[in-house]
Amino acid sequence: MIDAVKQFQDYLIVGRDGTLSQWAEEIRRGQIPGPLVRLRAPRGVSHVQLFSGLHRAVANDGTVEMTQSDAAPLLNAGWLRVEAGSLPA
Repeated sequence: MIDAVKQFQDYLIVGRDGTLSQWAEEIRRGQIPGPLVRLRAPRGVSHVQLFSGLHRAVANDGTVEMTQSDAAPLLNAGWLRVEAGSLPA
């Protein structure tokens, strides 16, 4: 049981890339996290500083996960939302 709780805690805190996830960072800052959205970064972009002040690396597939509030300015700047299941395998 303790193993399962620890694994779940790690799942919530550690992102896919092995770094502290944005969701966990927002909780640490006392912010209420929202649902994550995935955006495709423009070609040549490897990192982004989000409106919330967080820095995110672009994944190998060219996407970045963030909250809707962080995504809004990037969507206005031409970044594209990637729906679940639409990424190449």
